[in-house]
Amino acid sequence: MIAWAEAVIGCQFRPDARAIGLTRSGALIAVVVFDTFGPMECMVSVAAEQGRAWLNRAFIAAVASYVFLQCAFPRITCTISDNNAASKRFCEHFGCSLEGRKRGAGPNGEDMLIYGLLRRECAWIPKTLMVPSRQLGQGTV
Repeated sequence: MIAWAEAVIGCQFRPDARAIGLTRSGALIAVVVFDTFGPMECMVSVAAEQGRAWLNRAFIAAVASYVFLQCAFPRITCTISDNNAASKRFCEHFGCSLEGRKRGAGPNGEDMLIYGLLRRECAWIPKTLMVPSRQLGQGTV
């Protein structure tokens, strides 16, 4: 899954990367990669086939449950090219907030935008799995 995501996005993920994938008829159509794990967060990247046909609530709930419940991170971070309007819309639809700009940090010299999502702001965690934050321990992968 990680190799597929690397080919779609055109990047290389860190050795600590983990992924959740979505298939249709046995073929990958979307992969969410988690890497750069720290004590409070991880980086999240999305690779998918063109269009939004792959996007569904169950897949998004699985992604949110992994990072916020299983790993117990209080936040996630996404870095997106300022030139990638579709990814910016996706992050904003998912609930992420624009937190910053890395000027000239993109592969073509473009700015990179930093988006973040806090666990308490995430509307995608299945309500049946919610537990108060104080009951969650430090996340590990």
